[in-house]
Amino acid sequence: MEDLPEPLLSDIIKRITRTGDRNSLSIVSKQLYDVDAEERGTIHVGCGLHPATESLSSLCSRFPNLWKVDINYSGNDDGSFGVNFTKQAVKGGLLNL
Repeated sequence: MEDLPEPLLSDIIKRITRTGDRNSLSIVSKQLYDVDAEERGTIHVGCGLHPATESLSSLCSRFPNLWKVDINYSGNDDGSFGVNFTKQAVKGGLLNL
């Protein structure tokens, strides 16, 4: 796997559409981890990660080409908290991380 050129790995990874499969692939090797991070444009943050922590900043640092971050956090009194950051917010600095 380490002998394959990055453009080929990138093309392979782009064809994998299920998030669980991409997550599994990224733990196989450091090279796949890095290529996967470069290719992801969106991430979804569930209730296990509070959006006000540095964990979110860490995620955004790992995926430098994000254009969308969906946050769905059930932590308010009414049980809901949802935010959607688009490319402008992520890349334009509106999302302060």
